[in-house]
Amino acid sequence: MVTRKRSRDSSEKENWDAIFKNMVQIIRKKDDQLESLFKRWKILEDGIKKQQETWVSDVLNYKLQLSLMEKENETLEMMRLFEIAKFNLLLGLKERDCFNSKDKLEHLQKDLDDFKAWFDIFTMDTNEGNSDSGDEDCKSLEDKIRKQKLEFEKLAFGKSSEFTTLLQENGFAWSQFKGIESGFTDKLLRKDKEIEQLQSSNHEKDKIISRLKAEMEDNASNKDNEIARHLDEVKPLRRSPRLNRC
Repeated sequence: MVTRKRSRDSSEKENWDAIFKNMVQIIRKKDDQLESLFKRWKILEDGIKKQQETWVSDVLNYKLQLSLMEKENETLEMMRLFEIAKFNLLLGLKERDCFNSKDKLEHLQKDLDDFKAWFDIFTMDTNEGNSDSGDEDCKSLEDKIRKQKLEFEKLAFGKSSEFTTLLQENGFAWSQFKGIESGFTDKLLRKDKEIEQLQSSNHEKDKIISRLKAEMEDNASNKDNEIARHLDEVKPLRRSPRLNRC
């Protein structure tokens, strides 16, 4: 009986030793899993934080670029308005010169027409009342009148040419202004397009940052739950009397 009892005690001891070893292995395995899980979670968290910092830095750089481009746009707009004001001033002066020249030309043309009419009447009267004694004086007077007429025509032609030149200058100035205005408009449109692209990119970056934050928080919550579950599984094993004695 004593031998049988000792044999049974020895068998129970071996069974408990085997159970103890298995429990120790389970606890170690769980500890290793927890440690590996924590390391992976830490690496993931660091990676997400680093990515988030990179995105935030990019967003700040984009915002700085946007600010600079908006200031550049304001400068371009001011330059465009200045060029328009300058052109309007020059155009006003040219138009005034054109008006004055046109007015003078009209007066000269009127004087010339009056002179031609007077000359024709004078010539007709001279021919009708011409005598031998006055031929030489009439001829001299006619020469003077013809000379005066040529001077009037020359002056009228000069004023007409001057008026035409002013019109051409106005046309050239207007063409230059249109070119300058078109250049400024193209620049402003390009800048506006770049600003829209940067704003769109900023919006996408903000969405990605928000998504990364949500993913990081979700992953952290899942990892915390998983760690808590493993700890709950290990606690009963750690409370085992056999383990406490060992």
